[in-house]
Amino acid sequence: MADFKNTNITLKGLEDKGKTMTVIDTNDTKFSIWKNDYKNPAMSSEPFESLLNFKIGETFGISYGEKAESFVNNEGKTINFTRRTIYSIIPPLSNPPPVAKTPHSGANTASQSNLIEPKDDKFWDMKAYKQCLWNFWLESQMSNKVLPSTWKDMVWTEFKNIEADSKKRFFEFDKPAEPSEELPVIQQKEDLGEDIPF
Repeated sequence: MADFKNTNITLKGLEDKGKTMTVIDTNDTKFSIWKNDYKNPAMSSEPFESLLNFKIGETFGISYGEKAESFVNNEGKTINFTRRTIYSIIPPLSNPPPVAKTPHSGANTASQSNLIEPKDDKFWDMKAYKQCLWNFWLESQMSNKVLPSTWKDMVWTEFKNIEADSKKRFFEFDKPAEPSEELPVIQQKEDLGEDIPF
């Protein structure tokens, strides 16, 4: 599973890059959001749709992944950078961790080299499943006009429950079937006759 991180960003600007939108926060950190849904490109992606609800200067939480990449500039020098992709927009966090600075050396940091690239359908199915559960839970909580003082603990508990359930559903191997009580009858001296076709 990909190593997602959570933080808050305050929207400073947007850059349209065609298939993606670059989100710039007030610390001048850049994040990418895919405009179209991975499985159904005719539809907008959930994070892109959510992004459209925010204005410059507003703060929101994000769940994002990082990937170390590089390119060669016009002078033939290799430039290393970290591509950050937003996978979901979440409620603001009370104590958000800072976004790590991009290393400009030739070597990747250990945390970047251990990231798993989200490639297969199982990853995206699990992501969609978690998002559905999370949306369902949030909608059920919206009916409460007054949140209890422990609402942050409730969110954290539910988040951990959803993570555990999705891992169980998508990444645990199926248990082998229990052996049947009835064993098959093996014929030992079968009369094949004279018409053997080989």
